[in-house]
Amino acid sequence: MANERLLIVDDDADLLGITTEACRMLGHPPLTAPDAGTALRLLEASPGLRLAIVDVELEVRWGGFRLGERVAERFPDVAVVFVSGYGSHAGRPPGEEKTEVLKKPVSLGRLKALLDGHLGPAGGSRA
Repeated sequence: MANERLLIVDDDADLLGITTEACRMLGHPPLTAPDAGTALRLLEASPGLRLAIVDVELEVRWGGFRLGERVAERFPDVAVVFVSGYGSHAGRPPGEEKTEVLKKPVSLGRLKALLDGHLGPAGGSRA
């Protein structure tokens, strides 16, 4: 956990693996979490994280939007991007109706633009 600046949170192991490998190929190796509790522990232990890609449909107790709220409260320097198999049709809690939700799996081009936009080009430095 030296220089990772990206966290991916998804309880679907296959999609987590695909997204992880795509991010590595794009030069942004991520930390990964299968649930909200693990994600919060990784955020606590990894002050360099700057972006969390969070599945909207996490375990019953913790939805992705609830995790996003917690991240915003405790880790204000970390941007949160939501993903769902339903994309823009994903259900949203009150107050989140206008929040963008990307359709997963996210295309390689969209993922590259997202990562470069939040973290800078791979191999470059962005504070």
